[in-house]
Amino acid sequence: MNGFYDRAFFKFLNRNKSYTAISMAGLAISLMFVILMAVYIYQELSVDRFHADADRICLQFTGSPVESGSNIGKDGMYYSPQDALPVAYWLKERFAAIEEVCPVVSRQTQSIPLH
Repeated sequence: MNGFYDRAFFKFLNRNKSYTAISMAGLAISLMFVILMAVYIYQELSVDRFHADADRICLQFTGSPVESGSNIGKDGMYYSPQDALPVAYWLKERFAAIEEVCPVVSRQTQSIPLH
């Protein structure tokens, strides 16, 4: 009896090609967003969790305007965990709650911690 329902289902999909295409495209797009959200949430929850005081570690991001690329935010900016070298030390002097800093400078594709 199961084969009958399978044949009827595939016959319906074959007759309604536009409905099938729209449904498959919607399924693919929604699955893509679920996977992207899962990867993003996993990355956000796992940054520096191996440290004893992981809840006290903060990342500072800097934004640069760009025209195209893979890591562009919705405001047209590219964000990366780096900043000008003196900024980290300036923030430490200005805010007493900051205990330590580790500036990161970047050479195009690789970031280098300076601490």
